[in-house]
This record gives sequence, C-alpha cells and structure tokens, in this order.
Amino acid sequence: MKRAITRFLLTFLSLAAITSCQKDGELITLSRLETNELMATQTDVTLTQETSTQIVLSVAWNTGTLTVSDPNVSVPDILTTILQVSTSEDFSGNVSESTESAQSKAYSGADLNTLAKNIGAQPDVATPLYFRLKASTGNNMDPVYSNVVTVNVTPYQIDMSVGYLLNSTMEDTVTTLYSPTSDGEYTGFVGATSWYNFYVREGDGTTWGNDGVSRTPFLLSSEEDASKRWNCWFPGIGGCYYVDFNTNRKYWSALLIPTLTLSGDVQGDMTFDRPNTKWTYTFDATSTTITVQISGTGKLYDYTTGDAASTDTPVAFAQDGENVTMAAQAGDIVVTVPQAGQYTLTL
Repeated sequence: MKRAITRFLLTFLSLAAITSCQKDGELITLSRLETNELMATQTDVTLTQETSTQIVLSVAWNTGTLTVSDPNVSVPDILTTILQVSTSEDFSGNVSESTESAQSKAYSGADLNTLAKNIGAQPDVATPLYFRLKASTGNNMDPVYSNVVTVNVTPYQIDMSVGYLLNSTMEDTVTTLYSPTSDGEYTGFVGATSWYNFYVREGDGTTWGNDGVSRTPFLLSSEEDASKRWNCWFPGIGGCYYVDFNTNRKYWSALLIPTLTLSGDVQGDMTFDRPNTKWTYTFDATSTTITVQISGTGKLYDYTTGDAASTDTPVAFAQDGENVTMAAQAGDIVVTVPQAGQYTLTL
C-alpha cells in the first residue's frame, strides 16, 4: 500500500509539471497587419524657384495596426513604414524610398523638385508621381502596401552651377561658389572671419556640412541627421580664402591669402577689403598703359593639415581676355587709363 501511494504521488506530480509547462508555453499569435490609407493635399503641383522654400505638398496616412491573441501581452514595436515614390504606377522603375516614423510628410518646393529629378522627371513637363506606403513587421514577412496616390508634378530646371553659402543657422547669405561645368566642384573667394561657420546648399537642395561621424575638419557629409552633419568652419585666422568645395570627393579646402604683391609698373602690397571681398591698391600712373603682375604665398588648409596647420602654396593671377584668373604663375595684366594721375587698382 505504501508503494502504491508513492507511485500515485509521483504520477500526480508529473501530470502537474506537464500542465504547468503547457501553460507557460502557450502560443500567442500576432494578427496580420492592416493596410494603411494614404492621402495627399494636392493632385497637381507646379514648382518654381520662387516657391522652393515653401511647403507645396503634404501626404498623410493612418497607422497600420497589429493585435495579439492575449490581451495581457503588449503589441511589439516591430512595424516599419516606408514611403515610396515612383514615376511608374507599378513601381517597376526608379523608386525613391524613405523610412517614416510619423504619420505625415511635408515637401518643400526644393525637396519635391529634387525628388522628381532623382526619379527621372523632366523639367517643365507635368509628370505623374505615384506615392504609396510599404509596411512590414519583419524581413521574413510579406509587406503590406497602401493605396496609390497620384500627384502631377511639374519640376523646374535645377541649376547646379552655383553653391550657396548658408550661415550656421542655415540661412542664405549673399556669398556663392561657382561650378562652371556643374560637376559638383564649387570654387570661389570668401571673405571669412575667424572660425566662421557655414553650410553649402546645391541647386538641387542638397545641403553639405562637416562630417560629424569622423569629426575630421574639411571632410563633408550631406546627412540630414544633425549628429552626422555639423557645420563647416574656417580656421582661426580671418581674411581672404580661396575655397574649393568638392561634393564628389566629399572634402573641401581653404587657401588663405594673407597678402598679394604687385610688381611691374606698379609695386606694392594690396589691401584686402573683407566685407566686399576685394583687393585694392592706390597708385600714381605716369602713362596710360600699365603692366603689372600679382602674386603671393597662400596657406592651404585641408583634411590633411586640419584647421591648426597649413601648407605654403604659391598664389598667382594672369589675364584671360578681359578677365583675371588664378594661374600657375603670375602673368602680365595690362591696365589702360585715360590719362596720367592717381588711380585705384581693384581685384
């Protein structure tokens, strides 16, 4: 009898253990993701340079929902929402994708113009752009797509020959850099103060700053995340800088020109007018034709030197038709004046 009671207790304990395990391992299921509904504020948008900073289009959607079979279990935060835009209704062509955390997205004129350009829309031609949401809960699950919204967008021609300097708060300044072949390399002279902070915005709206990941001076990034894109800065010496800003190679350089020296018929050191970015020299002309040469020694700052050191670099100018340009060596620059007297030479 004692052995029988012992066997009964053992059997009861085993059954209890099995029941407990089944409850602990109860299957909890996740419902299928519901489809999002997408809406747009406009059906036709004509873009211009004048409306580039204005909000011209907004899209909004309701959030897809997930539920679990056990009301005591919270829904996991595993939903990924991607906004897709394409020029093809079946999204088989070029597609722009952006991961969204909010329930709406607003486009400025410049943003929408750049988006249209990047997916193949032609300037001054009304092109249907197709918007939809792609929602998923994991890489091993099929995504769910929203309805497709069509917006007819007429882009404007993007001028990539000019780079616009923005101040530290990303406001426009009057200073620009020039890319004669619109190839992403912008050059020009800047009258900078000590440690002047700036960004550069291209014609397509892309804004460049210093690489905030490597934190190396003179390296560039166009990331929108402020932690990954800082403002660029000039070294701690104010003055005339020749800037080479290369968005393809993602670096820039600043050539400080401390002085420019005149030789030839006129001799002396020119004076730099920083607010107006020009060099001047006043002289007495004894004839109506004057030939001068302009040269100096600059200090080059780039990602190899940082902002505390520099490399001595020759600076020279030469005449090119009616223009004066930087050159490998100083060339003759011919200046004609109406009569002898005092004049100011301005570069």
